[in-house]
Amino acid sequence: MSSEPTTFDGAPVHGDLEPDAEAFLRRFLAWGRAASVAGYIELFDDEATLWDAPMETGLTKAGIGPAIAATLAVAPDFRFAAERIAVGGRQTFVEARNEATVGGQRLSWVAVYCVQRRGDRVLRGRRSYDQCELQGRLVDGFAHPLRRSGSAHPTAVVPGAWLVADLPGRAAAWAALDADALVPPGAVLRGPGIDGGLGGADVARYLGDLAGLAALEVTADVVVGDDRARFVEWVGRAVRRADGASLPFRMVERLAPEGEGTGWRLSFDVLHLRG
Repeated sequence: MSSEPTTFDGAPVHGDLEPDAEAFLRRFLAWGRAASVAGYIELFDDEATLWDAPMETGLTKAGIGPAIAATLAVAPDFRFAAERIAVGGRQTFVEARNEATVGGQRLSWVAVYCVQRRGDRVLRGRRSYDQCELQGRLVDGFAHPLRRSGSAHPTAVVPGAWLVADLPGRAAAWAALDADALVPPGAVLRGPGIDGGLGGADVARYLGDLAGLAALEVTADVVVGDDRARFVEWVGRAVRRADGASLPFRMVERLAPEGEGTGWRLSFDVLHLRG
């Protein structure tokens, strides 16, 4: 394994942090500390598109300002801070802890921002997070369809390269939701609906629950990282079991050091799979 990664704004950075990426991150993370409509618009290239979890068509720059204005009207104290960053060429992943107060409820959730840059501006931005986690805190009686709890800890170090050794084979494993092929040995799973961390047979049960919601067909669109950690953004379709609807689906999968071993995180939206 390589030496410890560098950090930026307190978050470990995987990959080579070039000047344009550094300038983007400085602006993006500063916005996360003091969100505003004008500051958000300034992050984007004139030809930018922005995608959120269930979108078939991304927003153009003309729609980005009204969208963030609507968000900040509901959550005026929205803030985020990076917990892990990966960079490579024009691509940047930022895994962040988001916080906001909505309807008197203080919310905290993880989102992963996958950004393709032009210079130090966003040319294409895609965000992956689970709306069910928020609904569960805002709506009485809302049940997360993937809810599981665990207290597993990593038992092995899995190099980041493990995740990307055979991307077509891994895409096929996601289509089959084949736990034997998907689960990094000794890693602990965190993701939508999971309280704590899952290991062993609990991971297979979780993937079985996901298979009960939808069939996935994805390809690897963005891959960034180093020998310690890798992020992969999977893009494709999900066929919802409840009604057979074909839906846009995006998921970020990453392996990264956690304690004495490796953490495996999935970031995707469950709400539109729920039906």
